[in-house]
Amino acid sequence: MLRLEDEEIQAQIKCLLENPLLQQNLQEDGFWGVLACKLGIPNKPEHRYRLKQRFASFMETMVRPSNSDQAESGQEAANAREGSQEQDGASTTTAVSHELAIIEIPLPLAPLQFSIEPKDWAKLTAKRHSTGFQGLEWTIVISKGIRTVFPYCSFGFKRHHLKRPNSSRKGPLFSCLAYCRFEDCKVEAKVTLESLKTLSAKLVLDNGPARHYAGDRKSRPVRASDRTTLGERLQTEKPRAMHVRDVGALSEAVFDSGCRDLAPPVSVLKNVSYDVRKRRRLHHNEIQSLERMLKLPTNDTSVLKNVLLKPKGVMLWSLRGIQIYQERCKEDIVYLDATGSLLRSQKSNPPFYIYELVVRHPKKGGSPLPVATYITCDHTTASVTYFLMSFVTDVKRSHGHRVVPLMVMCDGSQVLMQSISFAFANRGLTDILAVYFRIATGKAVKTDWQVPVLHRCLSHIMKNAKEMCKKHAPQCYALAMHIFGLFTTASTVHELEDMVYSAAVLFGSPCVGPLVEHHFAHLQALMVHLPSPMEVDNEAVVDLEEDETDWGRHLSTIIEGAPRDMVGEQNLYHSEGLLTHLSKFMLPYAGLWSGIMLGDLGRHGQGQGYTDASKRHTKPTNLQRQNITMANHTQGIMEKSQWDLKHLRFQSRTYSRLDDVVLQYQALHKSLLREYRDTARVFNMKRYQVLSEKWRKTRRRQILADTSAPTCAPSCGPCPHHEAALLLTASRVW
Repeated sequence: MLRLEDEEIQAQIKCLLENPLLQQNLQEDGFWGVLACKLGIPNKPEHRYRLKQRFASFMETMVRPSNSDQAESGQEAANAREGSQEQDGASTTTAVSHELAIIEIPLPLAPLQFSIEPKDWAKLTAKRHSTGFQGLEWTIVISKGIRTVFPYCSFGFKRHHLKRPNSSRKGPLFSCLAYCRFEDCKVEAKVTLESLKTLSAKLVLDNGPARHYAGDRKSRPVRASDRTTLGERLQTEKPRAMHVRDVGALSEAVFDSGCRDLAPPVSVLKNVSYDVRKRRRLHHNEIQSLERMLKLPTNDTSVLKNVLLKPKGVMLWSLRGIQIYQERCKEDIVYLDATGSLLRSQKSNPPFYIYELVVRHPKKGGSPLPVATYITCDHTTASVTYFLMSFVTDVKRSHGHRVVPLMVMCDGSQVLMQSISFAFANRGLTDILAVYFRIATGKAVKTDWQVPVLHRCLSHIMKNAKEMCKKHAPQCYALAMHIFGLFTTASTVHELEDMVYSAAVLFGSPCVGPLVEHHFAHLQALMVHLPSPMEVDNEAVVDLEEDETDWGRHLSTIIEGAPRDMVGEQNLYHSEGLLTHLSKFMLPYAGLWSGIMLGDLGRHGQGQGYTDASKRHTKPTNLQRQNITMANHTQGIMEKSQWDLKHLRFQSRTYSRLDDVVLQYQALHKSLLREYRDTARVFNMKRYQVLSEKWRKTRRRQILADTSAPTCAPSCGPCPHHEAALLLTASRVW
């Protein structure tokens, strides 16, 4: 290793740096020819640019040793290689420089041995012709064997010869000649196979040592069975993720050599993945491919049920999924939600959304299972209703009767709520709210009990409340959020009436008087006994619509009839806009987001219908699996399902064709069903009574807020007394 200190070389390179357009000839007797010969590098234009950059940054360049140096150090190098082979066989040493470094890898002096798998040789001989193999499968087998003993060069193959059966000529049964694919590396490899009993091949490497430039990377073409195997792996893994993992698995010596046979570049992996998807398609046209998939023979795990042409869409569910839905909807909650970013938007169509009907896993903590999926670019009530009614029709066709779920939960979108009402109850959303009001007031009739409970996700409704309080009550945002969280805990109409009445007095009175102080203390006392906190979803935004329902008319009458304090100090919590927004947009849907329609509905009245409702509620109580009677706190069921959809089933990819999505969905659907059945098993293990000492559990004293603490009037503003009392409560918001 030496620096470029020769004055003539420095002068010529400075001239090139100052005049980039100056061209030098590539003749051997020219300046660059002599310099390349002196430095031991090929006389090529790209090397001139590298050499200029190297001179500019004062970097080192490796020099080929002279003939005299080679003669003096040849014996020592040979002795060193022999000693290295005695220790670990074909271990190598590398000499590494900087960007223009030449990595020298000495070749082993003795022939190397590697074994060929019998099954691989059997596959090759099955496709042989007279003196050779058909196709390129033999190159994969031989290169795989070479990498086991010398993984530093990426070999290509020139020719091969296979001995005829029953031939009397002497010679190996198989022989081939390979060459290193790195530029200016002269290494050649000859592989011979003598016996079929051991299938042990001999490898002889010539023209060493191997010389690779540090910046060069070579990998063998991905062909034949390797392309198929790699393509199947890429259907469940992203190309870059696979490349990063494969590169990390390389040893340091192989990585420095530049050989990437075991870690193809990302561009190659993308092409392989696309080729596999292209071969799986039944037709080059997207719609015709889907139509041909519909005509294929089906079984209980086939998912494609319907194809929509205008607008584009597909419906996916299986008979096994219907069976699981039929089992779970009788005792647990069913979820419906939508997500996007799975298919690329087309020019003439809106973005695609994926609607999924999901059931919870019987075991707490298990992954939820999607039983029906709808992919479409038509996001209307009619479109989603058609999907749900098609699924309900198939459920009825499979089981001979209509299966009505106990409860359906969604995010509160008007499209989803209207579609659920039409599909599962054959009624509109306003009619369902009227049914819920009759049940809650003890006036339900027989047909009202055939309607499933539709419930809004509380994290989504609290997001709406957050926007409402920020807009209409910014001066008392925390108090307004606490009070609305109190509304969601109401389990009867009487409790909700009491809360709304006190809130109407507090926020509707322009002045502070005895009524305001009394109802403020009443709300504060109610909040002290609230249950555990609840999270707010900051990403869910649901559009609200003004509507007139029995809930809205009844609760609006209470707000209008509540008395007001008109004399006294100014009420800092006064907010008529908040009450108006509550009356128009929130309280008309109180039956969907409060606790009135949750739990045992028999508590709301008397009669045969209410008695039967109590029996239906207590029936799944003794079940060991998750059911509707358990404490159903927020578990993020739809978030888990959507994460599985995007990251597990589709590997965070964005597709451009519906048929590719259907094929990928089908490929993993059977696996999801097996996982569900496997993890849902309950093993009743025999328990043996073993005497053990029982320790008494010590309970920590629970510090509760003192309800007898002095209550401050709203006129004093946000003072420490009532702010501390509010923050110490078990709020439903924080």
